[in-house]
Amino acid sequence: MVAGQPYDYAPAPDGGLSIKGLPATSPLPAQLPKGGYEISVKGRSQGYLNIVYLALALIVMGVGFLKANISSIVGQLYAQGDPKRDPGFTLYYYGVNLGAFWAAVACGALGERVGWWAGFGAAGVGMLAGYLAFVFGRRMLEGHGEPPDAARLARPILGPVNLEWLIYLLSFAGVAVVWVLVQHYSGGRLHADRRLGPTCWAMSAGT
Repeated sequence: MVAGQPYDYAPAPDGGLSIKGLPATSPLPAQLPKGGYEISVKGRSQGYLNIVYLALALIVMGVGFLKANISSIVGQLYAQGDPKRDPGFTLYYYGVNLGAFWAAVACGALGERVGWWAGFGAAGVGMLAGYLAFVFGRRMLEGHGEPPDAARLARPILGPVNLEWLIYLLSFAGVAVVWVLVQHYSGGRLHADRRLGPTCWAMSAGT
């Protein structure tokens, strides 16, 4: 906003900021030098921001479960020595990588051209479609991917809590930890403070 009017802006060739369509009588120049300005967001709802952080935490934990288990399911579809095993894994990796690539392109384009509500919304619709396809297509797996020992999952571990529910509870705890870490991620670096300690430093070094 300049003098109460919104203007588009873009990076300038020298690393500064170029404000498009700014009139000559404006109190600001059309070209701001590098280091001579600061971009900030005002009027942002903390509630919606927390929802975004929670969604990212759920995605992180969900992908952690997905990557290991879906590869195991693909491996169970073909016996060792089956000539279709290698092509099956090739098709699986092609699907994963192509889906990730085109989803990023499509959702990013929607976010920039229509609005980020559309970009994130399309991502959500895509994930829901994938989940429904897996749930309603499980019969095509012919029993593969089921728990190898269902009785062990149902056996109580901590009082009335069985192993299956213990895994669920630990997963929720993991989501809470990732939710806290995501909130401290800013500008590609983590703010390593006393509350997060060595974990934060390790993640910061990794980035």
